[in-house]
Amino acid sequence: MTTQLPKTPSQFDRTPPLESGDRLTRPEFERRYAAAKQIKKAELVEEVVYVASPLRFTPHAEPHSRLVTWLGTYGGIHTRDALRN
Repeated sequence: MTTQLPKTPSQFDRTPPLESGDRLTRPEFERRYAAAKQIKKAELVEEVVYVASPLRFTPHAEPHSRLVTWLGTYGGIHTRDALRN
């Protein structure tokens, strides 16, 4: 006699994750994209999935703001020198 475990949706009906490089049809892509709440942007180009890398605030915004400040300061100093000559 075999005992069958009850089939739960979380065990057998899981939608596979959407990953870059997957080859999917349009309906399958849309189904997986709708199920992937953590993915902000994904595209299907000629049946190939492209998932954008998420930008994190600290690793992206902090160095970006420092670079913009440095370039603004550098440009401001060197523009004045060029006008004096």
